[in-house]
Amino acid sequence: MNNDLISREALKTTIDKFIGYLDEDMIERIKIAIDNAPTVEQRPHGKWEDKSIYEQFGNPPRNFIRSEEFRCSNCQNLPVKTIVNGCLVFCLTEFCPNCGADMRGES
Repeated sequence: MNNDLISREALKTTIDKFIGYLDEDMIERIKIAIDNAPTVEQRPHGKWEDKSIYEQFGNPPRNFIRSEEFRCSNCQNLPVKTIVNGCLVFCLTEFCPNCGADMRGES
């Protein structure tokens, strides 16, 4: 089941088509349940953009990273960084810790 955003009014209009198949009290109780259903917050979508600066050196040329950086495409803030085995690494999480954008792909 998807957690798609729906229109409560459109759903209640669809329920009205069952008049004659369900008693009116049941239809009213269904409409009340629709009105009282929890809402789902719509999140912006984004992606982690690689803003690293790469340089080439040597013969044949080899790449090395002069500056490694990722940014949220929605708010331009950096992801969380942590130390792993003495190295600073980016934690590219499924949601931006700053703006809450969903980084799992566009929908």
